[in-house]
Amino acid sequence: MYERNKPRTPPDEKSIEELEYEITKIQNKIIQQTSDLKSLLEQTSIKNQENHNLERLQAEFFACIATINTLILTYNQEKIAAYTFNQQLKELLYDLMRLKVFLDKKGFNLAKFLQKEDIKNRFPYAWKKLEAEGIF
Repeated sequence: MYERNKPRTPPDEKSIEELEYEITKIQNKIIQQTSDLKSLLEQTSIKNQENHNLERLQAEFFACIATINTLILTYNQEKIAAYTFNQQLKELLYDLMRLKVFLDKKGFNLAKFLQKEDIKNRFPYAWKKLEAEGIF
């Protein structure tokens, strides 16, 4: 039976140094757990970035080739300046190479894709440029 009026025994009293030590231990544990959580989140973020959807990457690759073709055609028609053409082409080639690396990591078959999408005939200006650059 529970005794209501029974006096409670006071907890062991600790010195300030002991309390500060315990607080420091708890703070260190919190810091470590926070660090572990941040590391886990960073790893997850990196994995998500690497786990691009293959179809989306292929679509971006295709769009980049189409854009290069249009850019070259526009330049040949003298609708844009040489400097602008070179800057945009440089960025598109970089994007295309970056996409190619991501696709290669996923086992992407470039030759099959180029044939299936008929890139050589659909985008002849881009094909010649990318072939000359050694990308295809």
